[in-house]
Amino acid sequence: MEGATQGSVVCNKYTPYALNLNAFWITAFCKINKTANKICYLGTHAKGLIEDCAMVSICNFEAMKTKRSNKSRRYRRKRTKSKSRLLLFLIPGILLLVFLGTFSYAYRQVAFLPAVQGADTTHLFLKPGLTLSRAIDLLEQKTPLRKPRLSHAYISWRGASTKVGQGRYILLPDMSMQEICNLLLSGGETPVSLTLRGLRTQGELVSFFSSYLAMSSQELSAALSDSSLCDSLGGFDTETIRCLFLPGDYSFPWNVSVEELLASMQLRYREYWTDKRRAQADSLRLSPIEVSIIASIVEEESAKRDEHGRIARLYLNRYRRGMRLQADPTVKFAAGRFDLRRITLPYLGVRSPYNTYQVEGLPPGPIRLARPSTMDSLLYSKPSNDLYMCAKEDFSGYHNFASTYAEHLSNARRYQAELNKRGIK
Repeated sequence: MEGATQGSVVCNKYTPYALNLNAFWITAFCKINKTANKICYLGTHAKGLIEDCAMVSICNFEAMKTKRSNKSRRYRRKRTKSKSRLLLFLIPGILLLVFLGTFSYAYRQVAFLPAVQGADTTHLFLKPGLTLSRAIDLLEQKTPLRKPRLSHAYISWRGASTKVGQGRYILLPDMSMQEICNLLLSGGETPVSLTLRGLRTQGELVSFFSSYLAMSSQELSAALSDSSLCDSLGGFDTETIRCLFLPGDYSFPWNVSVEELLASMQLRYREYWTDKRRAQADSLRLSPIEVSIIASIVEEESAKRDEHGRIARLYLNRYRRGMRLQADPTVKFAAGRFDLRRITLPYLGVRSPYNTYQVEGLPPGPIRLARPSTMDSLLYSKPSNDLYMCAKEDFSGYHNFASTYAEHLSNARRYQAELNKRGIK
């Protein structure tokens, strides 16, 4: 530093380096300052941008919040409406299901399940003019209903005042109320099936039909006692009218009238008496009524059908010769004692047009309803000389036949001896 003066620049060997260093820092400072300014500028703008973004975000958030609020409000309104609509359909649906369930239960009870409690078949007899309600009341008197209230409700629905068909109805224990009502309203009554056989007197005949049919015994008895009516049915009188009733199987409506019954019997009688049979009766010099009377005696005389023809020919032989038939069954009929096992003198003396020990010829009417097969046995019997018969002593049910009285007495003594031996009186 020697030689330097005040105010002058002192230079030495390090001066260039110092100048360069100053220039570097100045340049660096300027760059830093410039960068700082840019940063400040960017920061200022960034701040504004951030504030703007924040404002936008806030606005968007508020908008979204408002939108969500509106959407939530609309959702709540929609949900409320949905609930209302759901309830609008749900309540009627539940009521419909309850109704359908109740209806299904009720329909099953009346349409498929038994209507009555009993396990037996019920016979219901309905007179004309009855209503459905009254018919079910009659049924309930015979057997209790399983569901009375439901049954009567169903009857009211079907029409309690509706008229039902008259007649006889067979109600099975497993029939439902629907089936019973259908049967009664359709008038599908069950015909009465009858087997006519083994009847002897007119009283038995009247009692038989009045027991199974709606007609009264007085009504039928009055008809059979009407001589003009009997004559119109085929030349019968009040005694021979029983010949009209041929044994066999019949089917009638329960409420059949007396006129319809007699017409049905007349039809069966005419069906039997074909031209061929009438011609055969004529060849024997017998009327259809006489054939019936003789056949009735034959049936009462023996249960052995294989000897009916021979017995019939025996009585025919006696009848042709003018001999008294002296048939024991006619004595039983005259005395009203069909249980007699031995015909004794007191019974032989019974005064009656039916006692062939006392009267000549045939009884005034049949002593039994003769079967068509027995009448055929007479019509097509083989000729014989038999005039007498007596039950066999072996009690087999068969008879010993004889053409002479002496032979007959021998047969009769053997039979009477066996009766005494067995103590039969």
